[in-house]
Amino acid sequence: MIEENTIWNNHADNGIFTSKDQNLRNKFSSYLFLIGLLLPCQIFAVLPDLIPFRKAQLWGFCNADEKLVIPAKFDAAWPFQNGLAKVKKGALFGMIGASGNWVLPADYDAIHQHHLLKLQKGQKYGLANPNGKLILPTEYDGIFPIRDQFFLLLKAGKKGLMDNTGRLLLPLEFDHIAQLRDSEGNFVDLFETWEFGLRGIYDICGSKVQHARFARIDIFREGFAIVQEAGRFGLIDLEGNISADCQFEQLVGPSEGLVAAKIKNRWGFINVKGDQVLPFLFEEVQENGFYKGRAAVKQADQWQFIQRDGQIEFPVHSGFQSIGQLSEGLAAVCSLMPGGGIQYGYADPDGKLKIPFRYERAGTFSKGFAIVGARKEKDQSIIREMRYGVINDRGNEIIPISLHSHTEARLKRDSLGHLGFTTLKCRGKQCRVDYRGRKFGWKKTSLNPAIPKALGQACGNSQLAAVQKKGKWGFQNQQGKIVIPYQYALVQCFLDGLALVWPDEGSSECFYIDETGKAYYSPN
Repeated sequence: MIEENTIWNNHADNGIFTSKDQNLRNKFSSYLFLIGLLLPCQIFAVLPDLIPFRKAQLWGFCNADEKLVIPAKFDAAWPFQNGLAKVKKGALFGMIGASGNWVLPADYDAIHQHHLLKLQKGQKYGLANPNGKLILPTEYDGIFPIRDQFFLLLKAGKKGLMDNTGRLLLPLEFDHIAQLRDSEGNFVDLFETWEFGLRGIYDICGSKVQHARFARIDIFREGFAIVQEAGRFGLIDLEGNISADCQFEQLVGPSEGLVAAKIKNRWGFINVKGDQVLPFLFEEVQENGFYKGRAAVKQADQWQFIQRDGQIEFPVHSGFQSIGQLSEGLAAVCSLMPGGGIQYGYADPDGKLKIPFRYERAGTFSKGFAIVGARKEKDQSIIREMRYGVINDRGNEIIPISLHSHTEARLKRDSLGHLGFTTLKCRGKQCRVDYRGRKFGWKKTSLNPAIPKALGQACGNSQLAAVQKKGKWGFQNQQGKIVIPYQYALVQCFLDGLALVWPDEGSSECFYIDETGKAYYSPN
């Protein structure tokens, strides 16, 4: 409830209201009271006109008043999408319209609804448009949706590409097709195709930009990607055009508009057009080139930081075997250990070691945290597998070096940097770890895999969250109030006002409910 007195007094202190405004004050209080009543109200999603209704063991479709509009004659039914609903008759699937008529007969082993309908008969696949009109017969070995915008086609070992309107963009003649990405994981408007072991480039309209000429195409950074042709490296832009000719022995970057390039076994820096910016004098360069106007290079067997104009800014201790990218005032450095092998630590730009050599992997810092790795011995095995963890800029382990996946470590590092905490699983339990490494909030791990979001968070497109208590599932609103009691063994998230629920564990019998908890089911 809004604090009426607080709001009123704040305005009164500013001279807006006076003691003579008693009537106005009473009206204002009444409005606040009404607002307070309205705030907790639950806003429910608009239900579809036709709702899957289970009657005994058969399914039909009813309206919001539970009156059957399409008779219960199917063995399973799903909600309508784009005017069509998937239904099951016996062991096969088909699609019906709003009148209950068959749009696609029940002849298919599976139907997957994307922007187009993916049809399966045995081990063969086809496509239909959203209205049920057949586009491709079920004679393809594989059809794979790509971001709901394209479909990768596979037939007789060759691949082609179709857009979500059913238009064939690339014919079935390529060994491989993949959409290119940038360093943030975003897709760009280019596809790489493989023919005879080489890679070509097409745009998203299906037009050829580069014939099959490249041995390698890297991800895009700052709008450019490194390509390799005949053992030499160059750059392409986001339209697939050559920006810098393939004439270099090696390229790294771009970073801050410059690319580390290697010619005759010496490193220098070029711009994205291939023009020299800094001479080819260096024996090595740091992995990712420039960072905030400086880069680490090795010259005359000594590491040093240089500025963009080539001026030396800080010399780096020559005892380091190599140096990584400088980030947030620290750079990963490695050293050859007395017993053999290499270990990593972190040094500042003056070459002073800030975090000791004790890791076998060391990443850059992001918002105060870095991913590190070390090999751990497996139980009853001499094999040492790489494990990952997260440290802060003082070298303290916030996430212990026990994670199997670098991707998982990156997600937890990013969560620490953005939210200030992340979660860990310990001995079958779940705890929260804050940015200082403190653990708290222990809970048993009981999330059901049918719930794609964490316990207590809304999932699907509903304001309700699926929650579990003593082995039963229910739903709560944003204020934490249970609006659908704990009574189901298994639930799915709400989608367009409906959620599929299973009353009994191990049973295949299910039905739909709406956000009020109303069940669209009759036992008879």
